[in-house]
Amino acid sequence: MIKLDLEKFKSTAPNVVVLELGSNDVCDSSCDAATTALSLVALTELLLSEFAIQFIVVCQILPRKRQPFEGYNDRVSQVNTLVRESLYGTFHKRSFGTIVALLIALRTYIAIMAFT
Repeated sequence: MIKLDLEKFKSTAPNVVVLELGSNDVCDSSCDAATTALSLVALTELLLSEFAIQFIVVCQILPRKRQPFEGYNDRVSQVNTLVRESLYGTFHKRSFGTIVALLIALRTYIAIMAFT
């Protein structure tokens, strides 16, 4: 699953983190969409609670024109939906402004990636 060196967060103490994770996990046939989504959500919550990061941008996994296997883009869609629903529920309870900022940043990032 998603591997991350959390010691770097302790030493650098960033205010903003952009998470662009999950595409390799989606390629792993032993990992389902729910497991990948839960890992992303858990990491986001850990960064908020343990490292007091003020702003986290969670990027969607982008679909691919040339899928590594049949059904890859379907799994990507499932993960994105699960993450969006989970984070919306988590952040909406804490601060509506946070989720709006996340969604705006996410849409902006996807728009930029679509044209590059």
